[in-house]
Amino acid sequence: MTESRVHREAVHGLFFWTCSSLILVAAVLMLVQIGKKPFWVDESIAVLPARSIHTDLLPRNPFDLDFMPWQLEDDIWDPATPLYRYGVAAFTAVFGFSEATTRAFSVLMGLATALVLYGLTRELRGPRTALLAATVLLTSTTFALHAREARHFTFVMFFATATLYCLHGAARRPEGRGAALWPILAIATLLSQTLGYALLPVIAAWVLVLGPRGLLQRRWLWGYVAALAVHAVVMALYWNTLPFFHEVSCANRAEACHPNPLFYVGVLHAFLAPVEQLLGSPFSAAVSLAHLLAILGIASLVASAWRDASQREPIALLALWFLVPLALLSTQEIKFPRYLFIWSMPVLAVLVAEGAVWAAGGLRHDRGAACWLALMAVVIALQPTWRFGRTARNAAAAPALALVEHVRTELMEAPDDNWERIRYQARMVNGLAGPNDAVVTSFDDAGLYYYTGRFVYGFLDSKRD
Repeated sequence: MTESRVHREAVHGLFFWTCSSLILVAAVLMLVQIGKKPFWVDESIAVLPARSIHTDLLPRNPFDLDFMPWQLEDDIWDPATPLYRYGVAAFTAVFGFSEATTRAFSVLMGLATALVLYGLTRELRGPRTALLAATVLLTSTTFALHAREARHFTFVMFFATATLYCLHGAARRPEGRGAALWPILAIATLLSQTLGYALLPVIAAWVLVLGPRGLLQRRWLWGYVAALAVHAVVMALYWNTLPFFHEVSCANRAEACHPNPLFYVGVLHAFLAPVEQLLGSPFSAAVSLAHLLAILGIASLVASAWRDASQREPIALLALWFLVPLALLSTQEIKFPRYLFIWSMPVLAVLVAEGAVWAAGGLRHDRGAACWLALMAVVIALQPTWRFGRTARNAAAAPALALVEHVRTELMEAPDDNWERIRYQARMVNGLAGPNDAVVTSFDDAGLYYYTGRFVYGFLDSKRD
């Protein structure tokens, strides 16, 4: 091996090992203190029905909760999208059911998402952008906050990203297994959570760009039929439990029932300036290095498409992946920014990575470029953000490192109770209520049922008048 080749591999190794180390640290941090806080209401609704799968194979509804009665049929909670709860049930059947195990399942799905994102980005934009994109995603504290919840976010994100990866693989390598897998993964996405249906128009747009040749093959017909049969049976029985066919209340998020483009700009901003999420003001004035790199990434894609016709197809795929879900999710039913993270976070990670790689392209030597990318990976992981005051007295920019804030607030100083103080409520109920007393709560009967070990009536949304 020549001296120049040894030097080149050592230089590229610096970037590889820097990103690998950051990914390992991010994975460990996501698991630290993961079971300390009790479930909050949305986590309770998401995972507690999975416990009944261990006994009677169905996600039964153990709650008095009734604010969306159409989500319940045959005493099954969310029967049209049961796959996430079956995934939780399978994982907890092996490792036990607790706050730590159910949230760890979400973390593992997040790690799997980064792996698939690496594979897809490698094919669309090359290995350097791919490795850095996976690093950006996993070291994002916004991603970590959602991955550390016992909810469907990373589960849906994984199946959606894997579907697109296999779809692209089927178009480029018809002899491979992508043609067998992408329809099955697409149906799994639909059965995971309602927001998975945003994948269908993305697939349609990608097929228009890639062309239909090779995407479906006769040798995999048995797999297509089996997957379609499962989805058809579920839809035939429970199609009317999907929110598309019902009016969704605006009571808990009125400002988002008539969203405007700035609402979704704020969602993207919360990923690029994650310290805002940690400090509770996702729409305040702040700027971060990720903002600049994302803009550079967009400029890089536009320049590549302008100069090189062969790059227009992969860039078009990235644009459609990013824009189509945002346009579709601009509806009354999508009232919370965190729902959009499922779709925006992977593509934003690619844009940030693309910007860093494009900036490194101006350096003449491989050594300089690799060192630059290794340094940028570390800086991006720290997530420096400058927050601006809203008044003249507090107009100066206050620098902060989102990773440091995340470690401080979510790991080192993590409270023993959640914002509902559900453990306090459970202690009070168990200490005061007799065996024949009825327990009524005004909010989270789901979590209180789990932590008290007794049925709890929901005062505001009870189906037992």
